[in-house]
Amino acid sequence: MGEDLPVTRSSFDIAALTAGITELRVAAETVRTAGIGLRCPDLSLFAITEQLWLFSARVESLVRNLRAGDQHNAQLITHGSPRTTELGSEHAETLVALDLPVISSYSPTPGHPLAARLGELRLAADMIVSIAQSLGNAAVDDMGLPMLDVGRLTDLVLDLHRDMAALLDCDPEQVVAQPADWDKL
Repeated sequence: MGEDLPVTRSSFDIAALTAGITELRVAAETVRTAGIGLRCPDLSLFAITEQLWLFSARVESLVRNLRAGDQHNAQLITHGSPRTTELGSEHAETLVALDLPVISSYSPTPGHPLAARLGELRLAADMIVSIAQSLGNAAVDDMGLPMLDVGRLTDLVLDLHRDMAALLDCDPEQVVAQPADWDKL
């Protein structure tokens, strides 16, 4: 007979995935708020923010589906085969509670220095790298490969670094919007 191959299974770390959702949203809001009022051609800060929110939504959907599957399996173990309803079991809905904190953000004051904004963008880039590493290990398939496309997060970090370099190349006096009479308030 052939040699026995090890049995592998998909692996999910629900706590790490749930933490990743919050961390992605914090990073998204950090990028968004640092980018408010910046004037420099070809920046992608708001597209990066959008992609981070979309990625967090995909992770949240995965977590909710995993939790719904766990709830369904627990019901099967407890009560045996599920009872069919008038609509049929394929139409049954499961409420999946997920405790996620509300992510607050702020708007930078007009004239918030470019150096401070660049520092926030560097912080966000570091956060995204860390998130990609933790999410890459939080959901793996039967082959041990990450189920989430964390390479997309790496691409966003590269885009973020490109935007930071572009900001440094722009005229510092023109990059940060200065509303009229701000200094007279």
